[in-house]
Amino acid sequence: MRFWIKTDNGIEFEYRDDLDREVCERCLSEDITGKCSKSRYAVRNNKGREEFIYCHDKNTVSKQAKHISKITTEAFTAVVDAARRRSENLNKREKIAYHNAKKMNASIGQKIEKLIPRTNYNKTEDKIETIKKIIKQTPELVAREILSVLKTAEQIETEYNLIEVLNSEKPFSDQDLTSTKVHTLLVQSFYFYEEEFRKNKIYVNIANTDLTIKVDYGVVKSALGQIFINAVKYCKSDSKIHIETKVINDYVEIIFNMTSLYFDEEEAIKLTEYSARGKQTEGIEGEGVGLYAVSKFMRMHKGYFKMSSNQATCLKSGNKTYSENIFILGFYKNH
Repeated sequence: MRFWIKTDNGIEFEYRDDLDREVCERCLSEDITGKCSKSRYAVRNNKGREEFIYCHDKNTVSKQAKHISKITTEAFTAVVDAARRRSENLNKREKIAYHNAKKMNASIGQKIEKLIPRTNYNKTEDKIETIKKIIKQTPELVAREILSVLKTAEQIETEYNLIEVLNSEKPFSDQDLTSTKVHTLLVQSFYFYEEEFRKNKIYVNIANTDLTIKVDYGVVKSALGQIFINAVKYCKSDSKIHIETKVINDYVEIIFNMTSLYFDEEEAIKLTEYSARGKQTEGIEGEGVGLYAVSKFMRMHKGYFKMSSNQATCLKSGNKTYSENIFILGFYKNH
């Protein structure tokens, strides 16, 4: 069998079965359907602006030729449509990530401007001395804003990491990874959000561990950052988060235990999809990208991300239902 996909612009695609030695292309130049002078069988199917033209060998009967042509057209169209939708979704996600990064980058400038207004130093010759005086006058405010700027920079890195992995299905190779202490990773990621946890009276305990994992440092910090961001937003105030690390078979697991918004099993599956949000998140700022990013980042490490909610521990607070929830990042230990 041979077939072509033809549009107003000409032949867009051509396929020839390796066993088909026929060189005739009359089907293309003439509007032939059914049996031709060479006893081959031509079928033409139209799908929108595309015409699918099939030329079956002489051993193919009419009914069989029509059936093969129909299912080939439908299958080919479905695959192309799926590829097109995936490309459109990737472009949409990239645009959102770039928009978020641009917005956060602008906010860094605004924070610094609020902290040290240009009008305070633009007219002075010794700008460094003027800025030093401002810092001395408001040291606590400066310290808080510096932490805020560092956190924003971390979130910008997450957006760019997301853009990179969206366009790749390949996991990291050993050469991409660096051996890193788990405790160091956790502590450095947590510092950016410590003040927000304190404000919400959420007490975080990171258990000591000497375990190391091989990771892309920036990407895993982004994954941990997303877990901490979600914890700040969705944990019950005046509660505790316990983080421990265990070796489970061939994996090193970082386990987060917390009291946060309850989700059922069906939700747990959906929440790792792009732009998916939980049933109880109405009124809470977010785009439904966090857990999708975590899941994607972990697959790039040949690892896994798991989450579960214990319905037996459910409790009401205001108009929200909370429960004891577990989030696990599993890293393959034998890289």
